[in-house]
Amino acid sequence: MKILAKNIGANLVLQILTFAFPLLTLPYLTQVIGGEAFGLVSYYGVVAGCFSIFVSFGFDHSATRQVPKLANDPIKLERLFVQTQLAKCALIFGSAVVYFFWLSTRPLDSQAWSIAWASFIVTLGVGLMPNWFLQGKMRLGSIVWLTVWIRASALILVFYFINTPQDAWLFPFITGMSIIGPSLLGTWGIMRQYQFSWKPNAWRSIPNLLSNGRWMFGISLLLFLNQSISVLLIEHWYSFQEVGVYSLGWRLMNVVMAFFLGPILTSIFPISAERLLAQPVKGIQEIQSKTWLILGLLLAVSLGYFLLVQTFFDWIFPVEFLSSVRLIGVLLCVPILGLVTHMISIQILVNLGKERVVFYRMVIYSCIGWAGLSLSTYWLGAFGAALGSVALECILCFGFIHLFSRHKKRILAESAEGTE
Repeated sequence: MKILAKNIGANLVLQILTFAFPLLTLPYLTQVIGGEAFGLVSYYGVVAGCFSIFVSFGFDHSATRQVPKLANDPIKLERLFVQTQLAKCALIFGSAVVYFFWLSTRPLDSQAWSIAWASFIVTLGVGLMPNWFLQGKMRLGSIVWLTVWIRASALILVFYFINTPQDAWLFPFITGMSIIGPSLLGTWGIMRQYQFSWKPNAWRSIPNLLSNGRWMFGISLLLFLNQSISVLLIEHWYSFQEVGVYSLGWRLMNVVMAFFLGPILTSIFPISAERLLAQPVKGIQEIQSKTWLILGLLLAVSLGYFLLVQTFFDWIFPVEFLSSVRLIGVLLCVPILGLVTHMISIQILVNLGKERVVFYRMVIYSCIGWAGLSLSTYWLGAFGAALGSVALECILCFGFIHLFSRHKKRILAESAEGTE
């Protein structure tokens, strides 16, 4: 329990560092670069984020689960680490090529081009990140202070160098560099501590590694698109100014997910896997009890946070973003519904080895939700996108509740046979 508490604490600090960095700079950025440039930064951040999911390829779940299983086999553990990091490097290269050709099809001015490639640096940092290994080892706290100093330095650089709308590209650039630093140093530290070394023939196993993680990658990509497709639709039908308004509302809502929900869910994932593999029935009961506890806390945190934002928003942000407050009130339903979806689909079904089932179901539910989201965004703009996002989460939430309640006995029976 003490190790879990430490890991949740480390996750919380890292999530705060990840999301506090843009959060602390949001009031300054919106004042200095304006709505349109902020919309450009948000839009290409979403597009580059799609490639970040591709580069991660679900390893935060598929590879993390393997780390505790291989704890007593240093040779296999070394192979897992080296192959996973090399696979990420290969995916980074492929992503850069695809991203270049996609950008070549768009009529970009010099500012948009700079912002687009600066945003891709974040993808590079995510690809090199070794957090998946530290999470499996319950040693995430080992890189906390390193990340603190690098992010703090980056924060100072943002306020010092960004003074006009033309400097907007520096925000994703500095953000990306603040991720690359801990990623490189963290990888070096792991290899030194565990005496890992790069293997020349490790490249040959990458196709097999990617094949094993393909379902988790598909799930991760769908989850990301469900959260970000609204921005792409708004840009297509409206303007970057409207993208900026919606993105500010989403980023402020995301504080609840990043500072509260994310650290808890990430930390309990390897523990849920261990419980479910040992005793499926007891493990599911334990996860269900945790869900009710986390849900109650989440509701209280969301309500308090919304009241706080309403009180101080006018003092912090420019008038052109005033409608973002209304969006936050709607979007705060997303983490509440998403919690239930996550606990069933990821914490239970994925840990029981049902990634393929989760992926196919998520494709069906997401396609239905995207149709409604597209219509509401087309008719009502940013506010419609917020309503559509909540409706999409409702479809996912109730869809997985129905799936699990209907097939619970069969799933448990299959899991019990697998453990035997």
